[in-house]
Amino acid sequence: MTAADAIEHTGPLALVVQPDGTATAERLPVNPAACLAALREAIGGHFEAIGNGRWCAYTIEDVRDLANPQPNRPADRLAEMLGWRTHPMGGMCGAVVFLGHQGVDEIDVPEDVLELAHVMGLIP
Repeated sequence: MTAADAIEHTGPLALVVQPDGTATAERLPVNPAACLAALREAIGGHFEAIGNGRWCAYTIEDVRDLANPQPNRPADRLAEMLGWRTHPMGGMCGAVVFLGHQGVDEIDVPEDVLELAHVMGLIP
């Protein structure tokens, strides 16, 4: 990683949950356009947000955008434990990115979301 890359990735801390149950906490780019591009790349296409106003989870908008759409049960469980009601016809697919939300801004994923992910065994 170059010094420019390090400076660029000083945006909000995100929790990225994969369908296989692995997850990472990583900084997104601070530049809004680069942040949007990073979200699209992580998720695999256009995305939509779910959440409760304090946290949000970005998930693929149309699973047909994914070459191999895998249900993300770990992200579904995490969202449900945070109070979200998964749609009875199916939950999220592919990588899901959790962030904090304040007004119209994305902020660091809330500490309690990270702690819950740790308790679930998603992150060390």
